[in-house]
Amino acid sequence: MQADFEAEGQMTFLKDRDISLSLRLGQIRTDVLILERKIESETRGRAAAQRRRDELKHEQEELEKLREEIKKVLKTGEVNREVAILGAAEIEGDILALHRIRDRDEKDQWIRLRLERHAEEMRELTGQAEELFGPNWEERIAEMEAGV
Repeated sequence: MQADFEAEGQMTFLKDRDISLSLRLGQIRTDVLILERKIESETRGRAAAQRRRDELKHEQEELEKLREEIKKVLKTGEVNREVAILGAAEIEGDILALHRIRDRDEKDQWIRLRLERHAEEMRELTGQAEELFGPNWEERIAEMEAGV
């Protein structure tokens, strides 16, 4: 529950950051248009306006890259939150199932089968992660979570 709460907080922070970036991008786009008009109509200050336009375009490109990274992190955060919720529900179901079994041998067999199923699920998930992120998927996910 604490992890879910922390994940929600992080996602809210990132969404707020995305909104502020969107506002800044809008402001930059407006400034670029104004400067482009100024460049077209004026000869005086043309070089300075062109430099400023180039600076703003560079900043715009950097902010757009940052915004794309935030979108990726938000998507990863949403997936992690859903996985945590599903994992908690699955654990709760496993506990209830084990409480219903009285015989020790049956419990041992149930646990063994559950562990085998879990190992198979992990192999499948690892394969999916490698397909999405490549062989160094663990490093890439750690970097995204760290905000690198």
